[in-house]
Parts: sequence; structure tokens; C-alpha cells
Amino acid sequence: MNNDSHPTEDSKGKLELLDFLLQNEGVNVTEESSIRRRDNPDDYPLSFSQKRLWFLDQFEPGSHYNDFFHLRIQGPLNVPAFQKSLDEIVRRHEVLRSSFNVSEGEPVQKIAPPNGMELPMIDLTSLPGTVRLEEATRLAVEHGLAPFDLRSGPIMRAKLLRIAAEDHLLLFTLHHIVMDGWSRSVFLSELSRLYQAFASGQLSPLPPLPIQYADFAVWQARQVKEEALLKQLNFWKEQLAGAPALLELPATFPRPAVQSFKGARHPIRIQNQTTEALKALSRKEGCTLFMTLLAVFQTLVLRYTGQTDIVVGSPIANRNRMETEQLIGYFVNTLVLRTNLSGNPTFREVMLRVREVSLAAYANQDMPYDKLVEELRPKRDQSYNPIFQMMFVYQNAPAPHLRAADISISTFEVDCGMAKFDLTFNLAESAEGIDGWIEFATGLFDETTICRLAGHYLALVETILHDPDQRVLVLPMVTGEERRRMLVDWNESGVPYPQDKCLQELFEEQVSNSSEAIAVVCGEEQLNYRELNSRANQLAHYLRESGIRPNDLVGISVERSIEMMVGLLGILKAGGAYVPMDPAYPAERLAFMLADSKARILLTQNGIADKITGMSARILRLDGDWEDVAKHSTENPVKAGTPEDLIYVIFTSGSTGRPKAAGVYHRGFVNLVSWLMTEFDLSAADSAVMASSLSFDLTQKGLFAPLLRGGTLHIPPPGPYDPGLIASIIREKKATFVNCTPSAFYPVLETGDPKAFEKVSSLRYVLLGGEPISLQRLTPWLDSEHCRAEIDNTYGPTECTDVSAFYRVRKENRYLYSFVPIGRPVYNTKLVIVNSEMEICPVGVSGELLIGGVGVGAGYLTDAALTASKFVPNPFPEIPGARLYKTGDLARYLPDGNIDYLGRIDHQVKVRGFRIELSEIESILSTHPAIREVVVILHKSERAPITDAAQGGNFATPEPVLVAYYAFKTGASLEIAEIRRYLMEKLPDYMVPSIFISVEKFSLSPNGKVDRKALPAPERNHAELTPSYAPPRTETERQIAEIWAKALRLERVGVNDSFFELGGHSLLMVQVHAKICQLIKASLPIAKLFQYPTISSLANHLAQPSAESGSLQRVRDRARLQKGALTRQRQIKEIAL
Repeated sequence: MNNDSHPTEDSKGKLELLDFLLQNEGVNVTEESSIRRRDNPDDYPLSFSQKRLWFLDQFEPGSHYNDFFHLRIQGPLNVPAFQKSLDEIVRRHEVLRSSFNVSEGEPVQKIAPPNGMELPMIDLTSLPGTVRLEEATRLAVEHGLAPFDLRSGPIMRAKLLRIAAEDHLLLFTLHHIVMDGWSRSVFLSELSRLYQAFASGQLSPLPPLPIQYADFAVWQARQVKEEALLKQLNFWKEQLAGAPALLELPATFPRPAVQSFKGARHPIRIQNQTTEALKALSRKEGCTLFMTLLAVFQTLVLRYTGQTDIVVGSPIANRNRMETEQLIGYFVNTLVLRTNLSGNPTFREVMLRVREVSLAAYANQDMPYDKLVEELRPKRDQSYNPIFQMMFVYQNAPAPHLRAADISISTFEVDCGMAKFDLTFNLAESAEGIDGWIEFATGLFDETTICRLAGHYLALVETILHDPDQRVLVLPMVTGEERRRMLVDWNESGVPYPQDKCLQELFEEQVSNSSEAIAVVCGEEQLNYRELNSRANQLAHYLRESGIRPNDLVGISVERSIEMMVGLLGILKAGGAYVPMDPAYPAERLAFMLADSKARILLTQNGIADKITGMSARILRLDGDWEDVAKHSTENPVKAGTPEDLIYVIFTSGSTGRPKAAGVYHRGFVNLVSWLMTEFDLSAADSAVMASSLSFDLTQKGLFAPLLRGGTLHIPPPGPYDPGLIASIIREKKATFVNCTPSAFYPVLETGDPKAFEKVSSLRYVLLGGEPISLQRLTPWLDSEHCRAEIDNTYGPTECTDVSAFYRVRKENRYLYSFVPIGRPVYNTKLVIVNSEMEICPVGVSGELLIGGVGVGAGYLTDAALTASKFVPNPFPEIPGARLYKTGDLARYLPDGNIDYLGRIDHQVKVRGFRIELSEIESILSTHPAIREVVVILHKSERAPITDAAQGGNFATPEPVLVAYYAFKTGASLEIAEIRRYLMEKLPDYMVPSIFISVEKFSLSPNGKVDRKALPAPERNHAELTPSYAPPRTETERQIAEIWAKALRLERVGVNDSFFELGGHSLLMVQVHAKICQLIKASLPIAKLFQYPTISSLANHLAQPSAESGSLQRVRDRARLQKGALTRQRQIKEIAL
């Protein structure tokens, strides 16, 4: 497996073109001092690239960096001549005879004398012809994955498979430390020329090599100290300053805490005709084809991530001197190509930006990437590669197909299931156009996701060629089939509903069928349908007399009571629209709502009216003034209003600090209630319990749905929210339906009563909405014998009649996702996810969720400008309706058509440059068996940085930090260190909160959601934001601190300081490791220094009495055999630094 550049990537023609382009840019390209034979022939240092690979192998022996180089040989093979050819190549290139050890704390390579190369043969001709290649491929994978021992060598091996008399497969595997992509072509060229000569009985035609790879390594070490390289280093530091640490494509699976390097490949092809068109576009814009293909790739990344600062790695052969052109060795360098795609440029502009970035990178290509990483010291994290996570590779000529004597030699590619990066695009020109593959990390993506991504890349190529002057955010990317699936198939929600009727009409019809059935109950008071209708009619006539007409607003601020339902129905029967106002709200807020809505009348109760002052609305007390109301007729009033009139106006929180009034139509609400009754098969046998505030949009449907089916509504008596009371009502009344927020429902199950589950056993449906659901908290109940209910996740904004999408959680799909989706649209509703330019987002790509259909409301009654900005014209002919509502919510399509809610666009959390979904951290921490409930916030510290010159800089900054608030399950407790360790095992470092605060319980807002404003502010006694200096406390800590301080050249080191955060890197760690082994007089796996990166944690580990202390060497050997263990895998990524 190899992603490096072949000679064709930097061939003479391309170098000339790049030189020409660089000269046009005013950059002089001059060859540096020539490479000479090293003065000491016994001196075999490592190059910078080799040092990184060597260290990776020291930490994690394995096959991660094996180079699988297999050849198909067809024709009458002369095996002795072939063997002799291989032996001669090994003799010529001493790097192929290398082994690697440590001398005085530094890695060195030793060169063994040429002894020939073993070439065992396996004959597969006894197998049926149909399975020989299959078996050969299996053997090739097995051959390629066997690890090398760099200390003893050899670090290459070969095996010859006989498939037929004139068909052989050479399995050739080397460690990447001695070979790159260019070396492959050198090897092939020499192999064909040598075989041609030896098969004919001639001597080697190859001239002696002027230098060896070790000469290059000596020269390179000298060059990095030269002024020219220092200038290049300064260029790269400036170029990469402030670059995003992580560029994360939308993944199929959550990013694991430790990168596994397991991968797969997906093929991709650009046809010949399209390739020629790309070449023509490239020539027109003065770009190479590589630059154009890279520009398409970076555009794809922009569209997938929404990020405009795109950082991609790309290999370069690094063979810009004649002495190195014919050498085998690991010369390849990596260029970091950072392109700014902000401002929604045209693709033609993107090409020019990529051209500029590429030329500047080529002009500074001599700086070794591994030296650059060492200098930049990026933040270490075990879950991703440093600096960039995506690689783009392009070779502008097909792999050679050689002939020698009577045989032909071609490469035989095998996918060995590995991936060094999140994603690698590997493209090369071929006879058919451009062929290649996308190599992807299987811990992040599945094959289906990458197949879609490949299709979007190809779609972008076609649309770009059609019009390169289109802006990149509006370039069509989804295929016609995808568009139809998302806009039509997944929006098939059309269901008949009584669209010609208002809600009160449907209630009156039900009254005629259920007149004596109990309609509403509150404490000891209850009304049947006839009584409720009669009282509502009296109020309606009174309001009509008072001048209430269709679309007139009537405020209602009452405690939970029978009067509440009388008031709501009376307002609707009068033709008005109600404005619910929770009496628990502050008086100032209630007064604002009344004034802003221009409500003509306020329905309230004794004791509440006195709270609101300075209002112009007329007050009607439903208890104290009822005698006046009771004088009016009990008959149904003449219908007033239409389905296009307002049914209610609810105030939602506003970004200005003032709530905004959102209006909802009768037609939308009737559709919603019809969905609820039909989808969940409600009947007269059902009864619902009110479990949320009247002012909450979520509450409305649960009040009316049972009354349109002949069921019963149970209203808890006035008072604070009491989950125990809700549970008791459910038990006593055998309620079947409840609708509230998850935060309001959890306590119903967690009252501490051993019969809590039994109390709610009558429930058939629990509709939860308003915030994400934690299934972990519901699982004990769902798995109990008393649970007969279905959980349903509902989603929707107030502006679109409360519920726009829903997801039914059943046994068969409960664990389908690690989260609960918001599902698909409710009846007669349409959903679409778009980017900032209203282009449809593909499956998996996050964007803003837009809502269409009959539930779209009237907008904001007193803010026309805001209404115009949020209720926008519908540009999609596949979706009926003139307007779509922009929710401001971030969402993505799942492959099955369900939708995943990701959070608010305008409240996206960013920490240390990483975009973070707080709900993901909450979900993971909620899985801990001791923790009941979690809330994570972003806290902005106002404390000044704490500096310590001896420690080399700031160790506390005023940057935002994550704070986790948690409540324990009954009887449970946990140390913060244990919580942090739990998260470190499951989340990347940047997602682990800095502060943890325990609370007894979470306060709820009037809407039943967790009141985040009521959370205690983090203080110094909760936790320091970052570690400050702590001196050594034991002799072991003092000795380790002394070793660290010397290696890091610091005056002092604290026991809580991280080795890497103090500026340590992998090679320094090698020196520290050797010293610590001397200190403890035992062998210690180097992985332990990464697992315990502070002096305190390392000293504690060394002090642990365990089998490990008796024989650390045996532990080390056993650990090597257990590759893949989490404690070792998690460090592979950061060691690359």
C-alpha cells in the first residue's frame, strides 16, 4: 500500500512546468549544494522521515507502515535469473539491508553485508483455476500484514507464487522506512534491465550509484541548519498559523478516542472525455491537472464540512537533485496545502487560489514535514493525525508495464485493510482517463458513505466543467436520484384531514357523541363533555359581545384548572385566538407579552390579575367574574372564522432578550391533532395527563387531542411541577398518554419509589419533545415488565405548529443509532436540509433544516422584518407551498431517510478551534452507570492567564472551556478523576470538559426543559481551568522531574504538567524513556509514558504493586502480542509528532 508520488509526479516535464510557473511568480528555484559521500562510511544516520517511522514502530510494532509492492509476471520466467536480479538490487542499495537500533539515545541504522535474498516459491497450480487468484490475493494480504523487526532485520521479504506455467506473482513487502513511491519505479526499472541482462547471460548494465541513502540523511541533517531552510521554516510557520487542528468530514460513526488505522478502499474513475475537458480547463487557467483536481476536492470538503479553511496533505517525491533520482529510499516529503475558500468564490477563483498555494508550497518543499511538525508542536490527540487528516495524491502517468526478455511485469494492487488518514484520494492517469481509489478509515466511514462521496466528487467535476464561473456553494452536487429521494420520497406525508374545519367545530361534533362522558378532571372537580361545552359557549358569547372577532387575540393567564380549558375553548368558539401566559412568569414579562400581542382581553383568576400592572387589556376573572359570564347562552355560537385564521399565539425566546410572538393557524393545528389521533390510534378509552406549562407550544396538542376522541384530560392541581403527583395521577386514572419534555418525564420514573414503574404501567404512548432524549435514563423502565408504552421523539418549532417530525422508538430500532433521531415529517409536512445558499445537502452533510407544508405558521406578529428573514420563498418545485420556515437548527439526513438533529446553528460551540456538539458529550457521560443526568455548557472564563516563565508560557487562558454538570443516581458517587478517565476512553481529548460540577438535581424552566441559566457558575474551588505549578512530593516524582527538566531544558517541571504540553516530542521521549528505565532498573514499555503523560500519573503507575512490577519485560512482550489493545492504539496518532 503506498500513497507516495511516483517519478511521473515530478517528472522532467512537470518540473519544467512548475519551474516556469514559479519563475512567473517571481520565485527563483536554485539547486542547493550537491550531496556528497559521507565522510565517515560507518555513519548511518536516519532522515527526518525515517525517524518518525522508526519511533512509530518502537511504540507500536506492527504492519501499519508496511509497503505492499506485488508484481504480476507473465511469460516464461527464468527463476534463477530473477533471483539474481533481486540479489543485485539489494547489493546496490544498502538501505535495503538496513536494521535500526539506538546509540546514545539516538536512532541509527546498521547496514548488513549483501547475502542475497530469500525467494521461496508456492505452487498454486494444483488448485482449480477459478480460485488461484483468490488464494494468491489472500496470501498477498497475509504476506503484507506480517510485521517486521526493525532492530534485527531484514526489513523486506519476497515470495513467488506460481499461478500457471507462465504466470507468477511476486509478493514483495518492505517497511516504508526504506521505500517510497518513486523507489518502486526505480526498483521496477532496475529489475527489468537486470533480468533482461541476466536471462541473456550478460553482466549488469547498471552504472554504480554515486551516493547511498545514508549520504542523503547526513546532507539533510546539515541542510536544516542552513539559512535557506530556516527561511522555508518561517514560511511554513506563517502559512499554517491559526490553521484548524481538525477538519472533520461528516462521519458514519463517532470519532473513536483512539485512531485504529483500519481502512478500506473504494474505486473511483473519471472518464477519458471528462479528463480531457479537465486538462483543457487547467491549461486555460495556467494550472496543472493536479491543481484542478485538488480544487475540486477542496470544494467537496467545503461543501461537506461548511468550513472555509481547508488543510490537505499531498506527497511530493522530494527528488529534486540528480544524485537521488536513481536511489531507493524513503525520500518522500509531505506538503501541507492550506486554501482559504471564504467568500463563496467561483470555481475559477478557487483554481487560482489553489494554484497560488501549490506554487508557494513547491517553492518551500525542502523543509521536511516531520521537522515542521516538530517545530510547530501541534496539540496532541490520539484520535486524529496532526495538522491534516486528509491526503490528496495524484500521479500524472499510469504505473509502468514493463517487458524484459520474454516476460511482462506489472503491479498487482491489493487492499490490505489499512488507512493512515481519515480520507485519502489517490488518483492517477490511465488509459481510460483518471483511475484511483478513496482510502478511508473504517472507524469513521462505511462503504455506502464513501460511495456517495465519490459520486458527489464526480458530480462536482461535471457541473464545474459545465460552468466554472458558478460559485462553489451553489454548484449542484446531489444527483437527480438523490434529489428526488430527499425532496419527494422522504417527504411522502400527504394524508387527508378535516381541512375545512376549525378546531372548535371538531370539538362540538365530539360533544354530540360523548355528551355525558367525562371530558376534563382537575383534582376533585370534573366536567363532562356537555358541561364543558356549555360553559365554553357562555364564555364565547360573552367575548363576542365584548367585540372579539376572528384573529383578535385574547390573553389567558390562569393556574392549572377546569377554568383553563373553559377559557381556551371559549376563546376559540368566539372566533379569537388565545395567547397563553404562564402566571409564574415575572410580572414584567407578562406585561410585555400583553402589550406586544395587543391582546384586547386577558382571562385570568383572582390573585393573578393583581400581579400585572400598567396594561390596557380588559381583565376577566374566570372565577371572580363568572356570574356575568353565566348569564349568556349555553348554545353553540354561530361559527366565526376559517381554517386560515389564527388559533393561538405563543411567545418564544428571542435573541434580543425580548420574546417574540409566533402565530399558528387553525389549519395547521387541526392537521397536527389529526396526525396525533390517527398515528397513535387514540380513542374514547384513552386519557391524557397535562405535564407541562400552558405557555409551552408542546402542551397544546395534548390538551385537545383526547377531547376530539371522547377521551379524558387530567389536569394536575395548581402548584409547582411534581413528578410524583404526575405518577400518581397516571396510576389512579389509568392514563394512557402523556406529552412533555424528557427532563419533565425522567423524574416521573426516578421518584425513588420502588413501585414507580408499576405506577405508569397504563401508559401506551409517551411523546417527548423540546430537547434530545437520553435513552440511557429510560432503559431501566423500557426493559421492565411494567412498561407497555412506546417512546416517541417529536421535533418542531413553535412557528410551525409544534411538531414537524417524529420518530417512534421501538424495540427493533432502539439501538439502531447512538442517539434518537427526530425522524420523518408528520402528516402534510415537508422537510429539507440546505446550506447557506439554499442548496440541498446530501445525506450525512449538516445544514439548516427548513419546514414546509400546512403547519407553517403566520410568522411574528409584531416583527415583519424577522418574519421575512425566517419565512422565505420556496425555491423547490417538488415541495408544495409558497413559503418555507428557516428553523436555525442544524440537522442531517440519515441514510434511511430519518433526520438527526444536531443543535442550533447560531449557538455552535467551538473550543480550541474544534466544533463540538455538547449533546454528544452529554450522551456519552450519561452512559456511566453512576450518573443519572448530565448537562454540558461552554463557560467563558474571565480570569487572566496564569504565567510561569520557568514552565515556558501560559498555563491558564481566558479561552472558553467545557463544563459538565452531573447528578448521580441514588446512592452512587464518583471521583472527578474517574469521570474524566471515563470520558478520555470514549472521546477525543478536546471534547473532555475542563470542569466537572456535581448537582443534586437540575432545575426546570416553566416549559419543562433544564434551566441552564440556573446552573451554578464555575468557581475556582470547582476546578482550575488548567494546571498550575505543583512541586514534586516524593523522591520518585523528584527524580522524574529532574529527568524531564534536563530533557526539556526547563528550570522546573510540575508534577501535573504534561510532557507534550511543555514542548516535548517523540525523540525527546526516547531519551526520557531510557533515563527512566535506568532509574527504575527495569524495562518499561515506552507506551506507558504516553499513557501517563504527567509526572504524578507516571509515578503513581510505577508505585502500583502488580505483576507488572515483577516482570516489566514480560508485560512489554505480552503487550506487543496484544496489538489493538486500547491503551496502545490510542497513542499511535500523536506519536507521529
